[in-house]
Amino acid sequence: MIERTEERFGLKPERLVGDTAYGAAPMLNWLVEEKGIAPHIPVFDKSKRDDGTFSRSDFRHDPTDDVYHCPRGKRLGTSGTVHEGKPS
Repeated sequence: MIERTEERFGLKPERLVGDTAYGAAPMLNWLVEEKGIAPHIPVFDKSKRDDGTFSRSDFRHDPTDDVYHCPRGKRLGTSGTVHEGKPS
């Protein structure tokens, strides 16, 4: 809708208000980096889990080796795939 409004009417907001449904990282990145719009949107935080899966805080970072360990003690590896210039 933002792009259609800009194309059809030449209107582009400086800021945008939304609920957490729009607070995912890709959407916020698009608004800020690509459209230059200041978001006033709560971030959709999935770091704390209550569905039986591990939360972000359950993982331990070993700064010496720069690796993470899962709650069961296993070292987490990488797929080697690069996203935005960083290995995942």
